[in-house]
Amino acid sequence: MNEKKINIVAIAFVCFLVAVIVATSVVIYNTPTEVVAGTAGNYSINLTNGGNVLEDDGFLFYTVPNKKGVYRVEKGKPETNKKISEIGDGNLQIVGSGYYFTDDDTLYRMDWDGNKRQVVLKDATNPKVVGSLVFYQKSNSSSSIYKYSMKNDYEFEVAVDLSDFGKTYQEFMVYYKKVYTIEWEGIYKRSMTNPSDSELFVKSKDAEKMSIDGQYMFFIEDGTLKSVMMKDKQILKTDLMKAKTYAVYGNACVYSDGKKTYFADINKFLSEDGYTPKVLADKGTKSISIDDENFYFFIDKTLKSVSHEGKNLIDVN
Repeated sequence: MNEKKINIVAIAFVCFLVAVIVATSVVIYNTPTEVVAGTAGNYSINLTNGGNVLEDDGFLFYTVPNKKGVYRVEKGKPETNKKISEIGDGNLQIVGSGYYFTDDDTLYRMDWDGNKRQVVLKDATNPKVVGSLVFYQKSNSSSSIYKYSMKNDYEFEVAVDLSDFGKTYQEFMVYYKKVYTIEWEGIYKRSMTNPSDSELFVKSKDAEKMSIDGQYMFFIEDGTLKSVMMKDKQILKTDLMKAKTYAVYGNACVYSDGKKTYFADINKFLSEDGYTPKVLADKGTKSISIDDENFYFFIDKTLKSVSHEGKNLIDVN
């Protein structure tokens, strides 16, 4: 009798689990793409710095600043360097099996080898591809941010129109169901699904080049790299190094003051008196990118990489 009761309970429990799984699957299937997929198809700092480098499964896709074309190279094998598109100037992203890039404000999609290229949007400035959605501005207007559905071929504004105030969105990024914008009072945070739900996240008159790495937001203000804790709405600013361009991964930072390019351990920079960042190049750089292993930066037209520990500085192409 007890065995029968145990079997009945076990069967009921299994049925309950199946019902939960089915219900969850139905919810996910019917959830809008912008809720399921909340982050643009590249690191936020990579897109902030032009989206010149994208890593995928051991390969690097890259565009050279001020030069047309998309290239692909296997990491550690510069002899495999290959030009897969004669056009392309940045904003490299990947979503699913699609590779995206821009050329003169036109957003394209292609496959892994540069084939099957097609136009997604003809006027998309600084696009952020999120699932089947594209968040972008238009070349003749920076007072609105638009959201375009590739699935439904439909466009609509995603944030408040600032033109009535004579203001513009200077930058924006998409990060886990939120749209962050730099406006005239500072950095604002908005819901992806309800743009009117907004808050002034960081007050700053001169913020630029914002990015998010885990629990910290980074941005440059008046020539200084700053970090802000994001957890529980704690606005705790920390001044870091003088920089014009940067990329952060964990405690590691590669940055440029316009004259040279450096590597620094942020913890050591903050805690050790007299800590001297390592010089990586005697020239400045305007484009710094990251992946899970390395930092990447251009010196002239040469793409260089250095590990997150500041070691193994090599030429990629």
